[in-house]
Amino acid sequence: MIFLANDISCFSNEIKINKNGKDYLIETDTYYHFAEITPFCLGSVNNPSLVKEFGKLMGKYFATSGYAAATVAVPDLLKSGVYDGNLFGTSPYLVADTVKNLAEGMISSGLMPFLDTRPGYSADVINALMSRKMYLPLIIKDELNNEEINKLKKFQLPLITEKGKVIYLESDIRFPEWKREMADILPKEEIENIVTEILLKSIVLIRKTKNFDDYEIISSSTEISGNKAIFILNNPYVLDVKKYGCVLLLHSNKYSVLEYAGKVAAGLNTAEGRKNW
Repeated sequence: MIFLANDISCFSNEIKINKNGKDYLIETDTYYHFAEITPFCLGSVNNPSLVKEFGKLMGKYFATSGYAAATVAVPDLLKSGVYDGNLFGTSPYLVADTVKNLAEGMISSGLMPFLDTRPGYSADVINALMSRKMYLPLIIKDELNNEEINKLKKFQLPLITEKGKVIYLESDIRFPEWKREMADILPKEEIENIVTEILLKSIVLIRKTKNFDDYEIISSSTEISGNKAIFILNNPYVLDVKKYGCVLLLHSNKYSVLEYAGKVAAGLNTAEGRKNW
């Protein structure tokens, strides 16, 4: 499901910042509006230009809906064996590459990217972003104590609380001062094309010892026969892949994705996604 820009009434997670007498809105539940395109899905896309294109799409989507900024990432890392669709992967360097491309796309479309540290954060990810010249403001919990705040201040990045209070380096926050018109939003067909391409490019071939003409889709731990290819939906940890001759990770069960994955299992297509867990 993909919401359109005029579905603004369904936006519920936002922060309002007042700077120099002007209010600016930040969307904090960015990926909710692009259902199947989770950060984990994007983390498996080994195509920087496509990731940046999706960042542009997000930028246009929110900028035309009245937002000045949106969260581009929770700057944290997946823990081994624990699936979290809100995180991009286990490598701080690959995560930083993906977030950088998304952020650049958002900025080019008139939207300021923020990092949301409330669910957690990794200093390695934030430092890797800064080494790529991505100095993004941090959203923090309201109830942090002074020790926790001082720890975050060491990054020398702006800090914004959940209530919209800028408690550090307010002058470093620069919102776009130009506003997109509704006509700037991408046509629905073009949005669908970008989303479909990401879902195809994020297919990961986990294991393959032979070709299969049939497959089974799973999304939770289960015992299955070994005479079919196995398509795992979203969570790569639900299966001991060593028991099976062909295992792929998918982020959607829509027809075009299953059709492409079926050809990968049969040896007719190549899976281009990278392992990010």
